[in-house]
Amino acid sequence: MVTTNKFKFFISTVFLLLLSLNSFGQAEKNISVFNRLLILNSENELLVVKIENTDTWVTPGLYQTKQTIRQGLDSIASSYGIKIEIPELKGIFLLKRDINGELSNSIRNIYTAKTIDKELKMPKGIDDVKWLPINKALEQITFPHINLQIGQIMNNPDKIWGGSLSQFKENGNWKTKILQEFYVLSEKENNESNLLTKKDEPIKKIDNYTIQWLIVFNPKKEILLMKDKYGWKTPVLRSDENLSLKEGIDSLVRPIGISVHRLKLAGLTTYKYSGLKDNQVVSFRSYYTAKLKDGDIIQPKDEQKEYKWLPIEEALQIIEMQPLKTELNQILKNPKSIWGGSFIMIFEEEKFKTFKQTEPFYELRN
Repeated sequence: MVTTNKFKFFISTVFLLLLSLNSFGQAEKNISVFNRLLILNSENELLVVKIENTDTWVTPGLYQTKQTIRQGLDSIASSYGIKIEIPELKGIFLLKRDINGELSNSIRNIYTAKTIDKELKMPKGIDDVKWLPINKALEQITFPHINLQIGQIMNNPDKIWGGSLSQFKENGNWKTKILQEFYVLSEKENNESNLLTKKDEPIKKIDNYTIQWLIVFNPKKEILLMKDKYGWKTPVLRSDENLSLKEGIDSLVRPIGISVHRLKLAGLTTYKYSGLKDNQVVSFRSYYTAKLKDGDIIQPKDEQKEYKWLPIEEALQIIEMQPLKTELNQILKNPKSIWGGSFIMIFEEEKFKTFKQTEPFYELRN
């Protein structure tokens, strides 16, 4: 649990797959990240809300815009007239949707937060709000994929969960299918498990517009770096295909002859851009640590690419990307926490000039 008053949240977006309101995201085609906020009162009741002019019940949330993480999550609570304690990240899920024949893919981040407030106000676009015991809330919520996610989180509150699900309609009713069983991304107790050994059924590839960085340690406590035309960095993947988290990580290491295990979430940050006409939205970076399981590096045939193991201090010295170096330094020197933060990348005439850190690093969970 985060214990600092300087806390800033990580965001990705929430309010649920709605049928009629673009502001709630169901009709949005290009949004890839959504944050859901599970607000619990002092009696451990969950806040559920009914969308205006529908029979749809959900939990509050929003799609990420230009707001910072903290602004987004605070705005959810304040719209219902309540203040929340520090939220905790509890899940990062891939949702594959088939809505009227249109396929889409998005990342769903789920947070829990407590409040001592019980009196609620009704924000615009909402017909009804109420506190319910968790089991009753699950009966009330319209979408089965949300029920599965909430049930997994509430039954296992000391872990951060990953997984992949689909959402579709069958005979006029909302349905869900688990495409990839829930797996642990992080847990409070030091009970590490191999998170990359389970084979998953193949999933059709669709863009999801996220970036994953992988920090791999060998038994000598060196980290794996890769070199391309942009210089040295840790292995990285822009998920422009419909890959689950584990599939994406596996695609980074398998081609070079190694396998990893003990995957842990280490950081989630947001990036804004200034001076780029075609990039006016927030993008997201996720950082994972893992340990070498077996294998020796096989160098790629591309002469511009190279991989090698380096001690941490030496690795930080040769990495040229300053935002990456800043984030890695925070993660590697403080490995027991999950870190959030925000940056702005500044361009002039479409060329990168500099960057600024707009939110200091903050713990998503210690």
